[in-house]
Amino acid sequence: MKSFWKKIKEKNFKKGVSLIEVALALSVAATISMAVLGLISSAYRMQLKSQKLELASNLARAKMTQVLSMPTLEPTNQKGEIDIPLYKGFEYELIIKEENVDIAKISQTGSLESAVNVDDQLPTGVQNFKGQQKAGQNTTETGGLIPLYRIRIIITFPIDEKNKNTYELESFKSAKKI
Repeated sequence: MKSFWKKIKEKNFKKGVSLIEVALALSVAATISMAVLGLISSAYRMQLKSQKLELASNLARAKMTQVLSMPTLEPTNQKGEIDIPLYKGFEYELIIKEENVDIAKISQTGSLESAVNVDDQLPTGVQNFKGQQKAGQNTTETGGLIPLYRIRIIITFPIDEKNKNTYELESFKSAKKI
């Protein structure tokens, strides 16, 4: 039985690889490498963006909790930068407006959108209102204007050196004067 290397020597193999074959192999390898590197860099950018979005979300929720826990509110419009190293480049805007919501309008339309421009995503049946039929019109047992504070927190954060993104959080609090 012949050894493996003797069999190889007896075969009629080329002694080398031509320059064209090497260039073709290098170009295929380079193309595949560039595609993989592009995917890796894109995934890295997406990861950074999601981390910054998570920071902005946590910051906005913390500020909203702080504002909602205050016993009294006053209308305001504050803007500023956050001077904590973790939040470098982050900016905030706190907007508190006092608005009157018309309960009668909400009961007729079944939507808070008509009274206050908010998309609450709730179906009409979830909003508890009782209607009575009087002279062909839908009226409510209770009605009138209810004072509310609309609280908006907008966090602007950098995605990269050129681009910025925003995260916005909105809530309401009773503006009942005691």
